[in-house]
Amino acid sequence: MTEPSVPNALLDNDEQSLSPVAWEVPETIVAAVLATVTVLVVGGLATGIARVASVSASSFPPGLNSQEIWNAIQFGSLWAGPVVTVIALGALGLCWWQTQAWAEAAEARDPVGDVSEAEGHILRARLLARWAIVTLVVTAAGSVAYFVAEVGLNSGGQVWPLDINAGASLLAVLVLLGGGVLVGRQLRTDR
Repeated sequence: MTEPSVPNALLDNDEQSLSPVAWEVPETIVAAVLATVTVLVVGGLATGIARVASVSASSFPPGLNSQEIWNAIQFGSLWAGPVVTVIALGALGLCWWQTQAWAEAAEARDPVGDVSEAEGHILRARLLARWAIVTLVVTAAGSVAYFVAEVGLNSGGQVWPLDINAGASLLAVLVLLGGGVLVGRQLRTDR
């Protein structure tokens, strides 16, 4: 574990001051992953909105048909799939690992380490874990939107291979979300 970035000074009443703890590499990776998925979500929403705006501006009389709406939803949710979900689940796993490592360090009460530093890292890892779970839920919602749009685009016909692929992708995302929820529960019950 790393040393605190700012040494804790004793106050007049012999309590340690709360100084910010330095960011560990796993915490930084998790924050970067969550920021990246956020950029993907915002980019997807912007793509869907831009698709609707460009199609409605070029059509006369103004208005959208159902195929154009399904296309916009599909383009806006292309990012939501198993790969993004696995990456978010990996970030959640890093949070769990950080929590376990710092909890062990706090229990050992190593004279080199600081209990308040361990508590700071545990709190940060749990906060990042909550955001990772939110990311998993948002990814699952995007995957549902993609599946619905795919089925909507192909409605009235037979089952298309793309519908099967979108359904399998949705199922994979939901399974991974279930694993993430279990890890999140474990994080809440630990310590």
